[in-house]
Order: sequence, then C-alpha cells, then structure tokens
Amino acid sequence: MAPEIICGDNISINSDYWSLGIILYELVVGIPPFYHENEELVIELIMKHEILYPSFIEISEECKNLISSLLAVDKT
Repeated sequence: MAPEIICGDNISINSDYWSLGIILYELVVGIPPFYHENEELVIELIMKHEILYPSFIEISEECKNLISSLLAVDKT
C-alpha cells in the first residue's frame, strides 16, 4: 500500500510507481520490502520508509537506485 493511500491522500501516478518499485523489489529479493506478520507494523515500516537490502543477495547499485527511486516519497 502506497503511503498516500495510508494517509488518505489522493491517488496519483506516484502510487503506480510505488507499486512497480514494490514488485521489482519482490522479484529481486523474494519478499516485500516492508514485510512483517503484524499489519500495523507494516504500515509503520512503510511510513518510516527505510528500504533495506539483504546482504546475502548480490544486487547491483543500478537496481538499488531504480527501486529506491520508484519507492521515493514526495513529502510535498
């Protein structure tokens, strides 16, 4: 769920970019970037927006930059 949806803001093209970033992360890593069994904690992780990449998978810097760009939050 994109941060603007959690906040109740208008959905925009940024929500689609966010979804693409989530899917790309899952394809590369195998799990969602903000995974936890507790749904409330997932929302908190999304809002804090700290993307961690596992050290046991070799991910190129270009791929990390693409994912991070797609998952960028426009705070304006």
